[in-house]
Amino acid sequence: MKKLVLFALLFVVARVNAAPQWCVGTLDLVWIDIHGNVFTRPSWRNDHIRICNLKGSDGVTDTVTCSSWYSQVAQAVKDNRQTTIQYSDIPSCATIPTYGNAPVPYYVMIHR
Repeated sequence: MKKLVLFALLFVVARVNAAPQWCVGTLDLVWIDIHGNVFTRPSWRNDHIRICNLKGSDGVTDTVTCSSWYSQVAQAVKDNRQTTIQYSDIPSCATIPTYGNAPVPYYVMIHR
């Protein structure tokens, strides 16, 4: 029982520290794996994160949204433009999980 209470308490503490984050910076590259996952390496994380899945298998985005985000990310990489990627509930941009463990963003924006 003590372990269950401790686990529940840790879960609540972790949720309290998470909040909406607007991650601003440039994107170094973009690539797609065999499963349709779209990855990039943002300056604010300096590691690979998944943006979405082109087949819609991330359980959040549909194929149209992911295709649009891929186009935006590819253009931002090509033109070295600043981006804002908003997440609804993460502790910080610098500690977002990497690769396929990254949460799906709420939106992807390219700056002028």
